[in-house]
Amino acid sequence: VLPQADTEMAAFLHSELEANNIKHHIGDGLKAFETATTDTGALRVVLNSGVHFDADAVVLCIGVRPDNQLAKDANLDLSPRGLIRVNSYMQTSDPAIYAVGDVVE
Repeated sequence: VLPQADTEMAAFLHSELEANNIKHHIGDGLKAFETATTDTGALRVVLNSGVHFDADAVVLCIGVRPDNQLAKDANLDLSPRGLIRVNSYMQTSDPAIYAVGDVVE
């Protein structure tokens, strides 16, 4: 649900969604919105996988993948998710290179 968050936080959010009967479709892209087949004012959601359903509300959570190519080219240490590892001073594995923003761990 939250790939950038730690496992415990993502698990908590996932549990809350389930507990409140909020359906979520992870890893499946949105293909289209259509007029629902019922007269409830709902929206028909069509996913890339072909799954479709009517919804009263839709929340799209579109993540960002930071560009870490420069860090790869500089042979900096990266996390398994490709984020640049830094210390408390924002120094990378190369002490002459600092990193900040969405691309740091």
